[in-house]
Amino acid sequence: MRLYNCAIYGDLAFAENSYPDFLFYNCYVENPYVSSGGFSETTTAFVNCVINWNSGIFYSYILGRNTMHSEHVFNLNFYNCIFNWTSSSYGGSNGSYILPNTATCYNCLSINKSTLFNNLVSGGNNKTIDEAEAVFTTYRNGHNEGETFELIPTAKATYKGTDGTEIGMQGGKYPYTTTVQYPIITKFGSDSQTNKQGKLNIEVEVDGK
Repeated sequence: MRLYNCAIYGDLAFAENSYPDFLFYNCYVENPYVSSGGFSETTTAFVNCVINWNSGIFYSYILGRNTMHSEHVFNLNFYNCIFNWTSSSYGGSNGSYILPNTATCYNCLSINKSTLFNNLVSGGNNKTIDEAEAVFTTYRNGHNEGETFELIPTAKATYKGTDGTEIGMQGGKYPYTTTVQYPIITKFGSDSQTNKQGKLNIEVEVDGK
């Protein structure tokens, strides 16, 4: 299952072992967690995503207290992602939950949690920063309609992904946008009768931005 340019919020739960392999490209994902089982046999990956955790209860399901619970094995892959920690409980800057050693992170950025990558054995070039204001133009927390998740100029120049483009949802092969990227019919009308040539006049207006 592949998802592109999506805003997924209101808690993203992977239940038991009933999920397929997930590939998220340039998506906003809020509170992803696993109810049980794990990702031990999947190749789930987040690429150029913004991942926001704002509720402490979900940290315990995807993150372990320094080491993973034996019944939960998470082979999650993160590339060019930005993690935003906006809850002071569990996963905040002083919380004990961190990414498990079975996860892989390359060229990712953690906001408000300096210990997120401490347990990783795979990946590299990951960085941490203290506040969203130093990274995003307008985004701070949660999901708001119309948000573009644009980085400030210095962040664009500083934080590069594995492909050389900026990290986050505006980088990579599928930059996020709130403007439609395919034709949409915005107006359609037709005459009630044919003309003298036996043809029916039809008016169609298309938004092709």
